[in-house]
Formats: sequence, structure tokens, C-alpha cells
Amino acid sequence: RFLRESRACAQLRHPNIVAIEEVGRENNTSYITMEFVEGQTLRELVRLRGALDLPRALEVILQIVNGLEYAHRRGVTHRDLKASNVIVSSTGEAKLVDFGLAGVDDSGDGTLGRIEQPRTIDYAALEKIAGMRDDSVRSDIYFMGTIAYLALSGVSALTETRDRNERANPGRFTNAQPLATRSPDLPRDVVDLVGRMMHLDPLERWQTAGDVKRAIEAIIARRADGTETAVAAPVAVTTAVTKGCVMLVESDEKAQQTLRQYFTKLGYRVLLTENPQRALVRFSTVPPPADALVLCSHKLGQAAVDAFNTLSSDQMYAAVPALLLVGARQNDVAAAARTDARRRVVRLPMPGDELGRVLRELVPRSG
Repeated sequence: RFLRESRACAQLRHPNIVAIEEVGRENNTSYITMEFVEGQTLRELVRLRGALDLPRALEVILQIVNGLEYAHRRGVTHRDLKASNVIVSSTGEAKLVDFGLAGVDDSGDGTLGRIEQPRTIDYAALEKIAGMRDDSVRSDIYFMGTIAYLALSGVSALTETRDRNERANPGRFTNAQPLATRSPDLPRDVVDLVGRMMHLDPLERWQTAGDVKRAIEAIIARRADGTETAVAAPVAVTTAVTKGCVMLVESDEKAQQTLRQYFTKLGYRVLLTENPQRALVRFSTVPPPADALVLCSHKLGQAAVDAFNTLSSDQMYAAVPALLLVGARQNDVAAAARTDARRRVVRLPMPGDELGRVLRELVPRSG
């Protein structure tokens, strides 16, 4: 597999990708030889000089994204994007190195428990909290965002560590300081660009490297025309939530409509998702998206229970009120749920406004 994937990567020929010149095997040892590039890694460059000035940073980021888009169009993802895998040549060109090799290991399947290669841990950890397994393209975009963050601010977005458990910790991603807070003098469109690249919900992220490329080109064009956006204000970290809003997790369309109408009549705004893990990702942000989380187990079954129990077991969700809705005959589901002062199991059907009363008890300042 090493030889097969290395040969596939050797077909990549782009000014912003370090070329693989030869792939072979000798004396039972596989090897590759790569193009020699005189220069230093972006990580080394930032450590020596600090953050790049804005025009240069945008130029470097665009060059890297150009190489990434080229590779993605040919079905090759990187799976190990980081500043030490970007070479800035002595002539000023930025080039991606180590392309595709991170995906060689059979163990790199997105489940943290089976991963042996350190280079796959970061991607697997991100994909686990995002609820998207082996989401290579959008994961590349997220870590491209961390490279842009470093180039623009001079500091890493994620805590740097070699410890395997720390790298797999979801808090490493959810606690990343917003770029606007780190570098408040950056233009808002630049901050928004990086923020969207690094959005924890992959559906809210830029979906392709081509999308990122066009966004960067638009920013550069606005600067050239003298129409760049205002400076971004620092993001205030707050635990305040939107009053009168619940997030409903339900996969059955008819049940979605019934429950949406019910909560709407009670005066709540309703956010909908079918994926319990995606709901957890949304509630890992500050501020959270809603006052409370309502998980329906009728169709989702164990997936709903697992997400509900995560709220009690993970300190990150300590303040999130939640209801688990179970059917009259789902005794096993109700028994498996862990309840506490903020988490309750509700059996349906309930008479009248009883469900609303329980919700108001959990979130007394709403409704």
C-alpha cells in the first residue's frame, strides 16, 4: 500500500507541492525521494520572525490552498496538514510536503482507539467530535485553517503537545481561542475566512479547497481596490444563550413536524438536526446555540442515549439542560439513561403542557 499510494502522490505536479521524484523498494525496504527545496518550514519562519504581515500571509495561504485544491481535484488528501509540512522556499514560494503519506496506515480509520501513527491522531480527534468519520477533504480544510491562523497571529490555534491523550482531547479543539481575540487588528473578512475554515461543524466549514481559494482571492482583490473590510472586534466569551430556543434531535420527519409545532406553540424557537453527535458539536461552542437540548430516542435509539449520557460524563457539557424523550415501551432506553439535576428522561405521550412544564423547570428563565 505504501508503494501504491506513494506512486499516486508522485503524479502530483504543482508549483505549490514538493514533488516526489522516485518511489521504489530495495533490500525489503520501501523508499521515496523528493524534490529538494532550499528554505525553511512555515513553523520555523514564524518562530523566527513572528506573524507574517497581512499581504504576505494571504499570499502564502493562497499558495498552499492552490496546491491543496490541485491535489483534492485528483482525489488525494493530505491528512497531516500543519505548519511544519509547509516549506517556504528561498524564492518565496510556499510548498506542501509529505502529501498523502498520512493516509497510508491501515490504522488511520478515524477511530482513536486503533490509531498507532501520531500523525493521524489530530484528524481522528477532530472527526470524532464532529461526528464525521474519515472526512478527509473537510478535515484538510480545518487544519489548513490552523496554518492560516499561525501565519496571521504568530501563535498556534491548538495547544501544541506530543502527548497522545492530550492531542485526542476534544477540549483542544473546542477551547481554541478565536482569531479575533488573538489578533484584534485583523480585518473582519480575514477573521471570518479563518473562522469558517476552522468551524467545528464540518457542514458549516468551507466545503472545498476551491471555495477557500475563491474567498482568499476576493479578499486580496478588495485590498487591491482599497475596499477591505473593517477591523474585527474581539469576540467576547460568554455563557449567555438565546432565550426561548431548543435544539431538537429527531430523525423521523413526521415526529419533527409534530414536536416543532408543539415547542413553537409554547413560545420556543426550534433548531433541528438528525445527528446527535452534530448536536454535541454545536453545544461545545460558546455561546451555545440554544437553551436546551431535546433528544428523541424513538428512531435514534442508542445513538440518542449515548449523546444524552455524554452530557453528564463530559465536563464540557456540564451546564447544558437536556431532555431524553422515550416511548412508553422503551424501558431499556430509559434505564440506560443517566439523569441528574439538568438532565431528565420524559416518557411520551404526556398530557397537556406537561412536557413544557418539565422544560421550564430545567430552564426557568426561558418561555
